[in-house]
Amino acid sequence: MRDEARKRLGGGDTENIEKMWSECEHASTKPSPKEFNEKFDHDRAEFLRKLVCEDARNGKAVAQGIIRNWIDDTNPLISENHERREFSTRLAFLLSGTECQPMKQLGEKTKEILDRAKTKKTPYRAAKLGAPSYLEQRMNPSTCLD
Repeated sequence: MRDEARKRLGGGDTENIEKMWSECEHASTKPSPKEFNEKFDHDRAEFLRKLVCEDARNGKAVAQGIIRNWIDDTNPLISENHERREFSTRLAFLLSGTECQPMKQLGEKTKEILDRAKTKKTPYRAAKLGAPSYLEQRMNPSTCLD
């Protein structure tokens, strides 16, 4: 039995075994797809925020375009796509918390779009506000209907 186990592990070849363990260890340090996507969305939102705030001349127009194309839920590309809505919520929270000059110049209608996006029920909003997610609420017996 011992010989068979050694055979399966490379015939006692410790160099080969070490290589396999090293590859396994390296693979386990990579982010999960969920972690990768969250970091990607965070970095993308931060990039768009900088794009708005670092453009003193056209920042307001850039902000309006980003809000119209990436956040406004009347846009079917956003309202009909769960992943886009999730990112839109993240971006709305980030932009609305930004105190740069272009964001201060936005009109009330544009600010309303940001506020509306922040009220959408998404996992990001739940985490941001410390509120239970929709799924957590559904699984809570105290919220079940009789």
